[in-house]
Amino acid sequence: MSRLLVAMTSLLAWSALWGCAGSSARPVNRDEWEARSQRLLHPLMNESLVGCAELLIEISPNYFPNVGRPALDQKLQALKKTSADGVDEYVWTNLVGGLDGAISLTIGQTDELTDTGVVRGKGTTFQVLRQVTLRVHTKGVMEARLDVIASGKPLVMSMGGKVRDLESYEVRNGALFAP
Repeated sequence: MSRLLVAMTSLLAWSALWGCAGSSARPVNRDEWEARSQRLLHPLMNESLVGCAELLIEISPNYFPNVGRPALDQKLQALKKTSADGVDEYVWTNLVGGLDGAISLTIGQTDELTDTGVVRGKGTTFQVLRQVTLRVHTKGVMEARLDVIASGKPLVMSMGGKVRDLESYEVRNGALFAP
């Protein structure tokens, strides 16, 4: 079922991509676009855990299947969805503060259904104490876009059992900045 959802979402993203390109727009090379899409996702496929106060994710529609939607407990979290000016925005908010209402989501490869069961895709999991904002840009000629900004204190990253405090955590243009 998830493979069908991924296929349908990819088809919709490609339809939007090709349908939005007007005659004056430069032609889109599918192979280049696909290569850029994979390059932008690569820094998040490292099985790390990032804890932060707030998380902002800005994507083109092709990445929608790569961003896990958090489980929602209506006593602890709220979801608000809006659409305006070619942007669909999803905002998850921790209503109670602290770890009890923390919002957890993973960005990375999609899961695959195989003969032996579900194989989890590699990704980065975020534990967010206050708010997650996901902006999906849906209008105009689509450029592959995947930007992630984790902010606020505490801001920590655990990778391979090693935990470190961070000043910032950003994934932009296919590169991870986590000084």
